[in-house]
Amino acid sequence: MHTARHPLDVHVRAHRRRTGLTQSRLAAAAGISVRALRDIERGHVRRPQRRTLGRLAVVLGLDVEEIRCPLAARRAPAPDDETSLRIGVFGRLSIELDGVEREMRALKLRRLLALLVLCHPHPAGLDEIAGALWQEERPRSYRNLIHTYVSQARTFFRSASSGAGSGDSSYLVRTPTGYVLSVGRDQVDVTRFGDLADQARQAHARGEERTAFEFAARAQQGWRGPVLSAEPLLAEHPAAIAANRRRIENLLLYADLAWKFGQPGPVVSALRAAAEDEPLHEGVQARLVLALASCGEQAEALRVFSTVTRRLDTELGLRPGPEMRHAQLQVLQQRLAWPENALTTTDPLPESQYPARPARQ
Repeated sequence: MHTARHPLDVHVRAHRRRTGLTQSRLAAAAGISVRALRDIERGHVRRPQRRTLGRLAVVLGLDVEEIRCPLAARRAPAPDDETSLRIGVFGRLSIELDGVEREMRALKLRRLLALLVLCHPHPAGLDEIAGALWQEERPRSYRNLIHTYVSQARTFFRSASSGAGSGDSSYLVRTPTGYVLSVGRDQVDVTRFGDLADQARQAHARGEERTAFEFAARAQQGWRGPVLSAEPLLAEHPAAIAANRRRIENLLLYADLAWKFGQPGPVVSALRAAAEDEPLHEGVQARLVLALASCGEQAEALRVFSTVTRRLDTELGLRPGPEMRHAQLQVLQQRLAWPENALTTTDPLPESQYPARPARQ
């Protein structure tokens, strides 16, 4: 783990990259010039104004004192030259070392690493690890076997590395109760996604909708599929379930803001994928209907509505709820050019309260 303090320039640059913002976007959101931000990131500004630091802190989701006295490790991702390892569990377990995709073939090692990724940045206990490695009765020597598998995983990282020190065995660190994956938050897809989704939610709560839209979009771009879908046991892990739930929450916010800002196009593919994974989630399906119709695909939007209606009736004996009915009504009445008519994530607008459609000239 990185425990040293980072200079302000490294801290600001690292947080900006973690959130996926360019210098121009961060500067605009913070209300400062690109030149001023560039000078800060180059270390040319020794004592930035407190007001400037405050604005940067708000956009980056930090406290003013945290950005003035940067703490490393837990909060700040490591600089790019220290992050040669990238691990993902979206869709499947993926390992990228020194920019090259690596395959961990041994089943027990894959499950061990996948569990540590799910638990990141917290440790996994030996009993929890055993439950992931042995679906049936665990052997009596399971503790010794776990230590052996950890040793083999460390050997994998050392042998797979093409750099002098990037295959460091300290990626898997022993704790009093088990093991922990010791890497930066931005090196793990599920942790990085969670951080961006949190930034989006917090910005939205502050009323900063443009910033929330950027964070939500960036989070969604990193989603590659349901967590460990090829590993049924680990896919039911509480952390995996929580990540899948947060994906939907972030997507609903992203879709609502995309509708509000008149940019439904970019969210369609994400909504299609989520609709396949969650065929009975009316919030997702309703937003897909609106996004499709807003992109000129009214027939496809109504087809989605009909499909969901049949599925609800066949599988649950239910009729479409208010979100689906409101979405259908907007498509049928061509209420697609006025963003204020969008669905909200928590309180759909009653049909009786829809504003009158302006008369055409």
